[in-house]
Amino acid sequence: MFAFFRARAKLQEEKDKLEQNMRELAEQALMYQRLAARYSVAYAELETEVKVLRRRAKSAPPAAQFDDKEIRILIGLCHPDKHNNDLRALEMTKKLILMRK
Repeated sequence: MFAFFRARAKLQEEKDKLEQNMRELAEQALMYQRLAARYSVAYAELETEVKVLRRRAKSAPPAAQFDDKEIRILIGLCHPDKHNNDLRALEMTKKLILMRK
């Protein structure tokens, strides 16, 4: 008879543990659902931002294009020798030299 009560008590313990596990899993599922909803909203906001940026990029004027002759003229105009060896003139001259084909 005692074996019956021990087996029943053991089954009750297992049932309680399973019910506790189910409660914990339900809490975790709810947490993940909320997290997924937040990520979904953030994703939608990013998609909207990308669309706006793409529209802006399409409507933006094209970047200025300089041919070799124009680049030589610009180098001559901003060369550091003509601007008391100013570091800004040096940097711009370096960039212009890199732009040459």
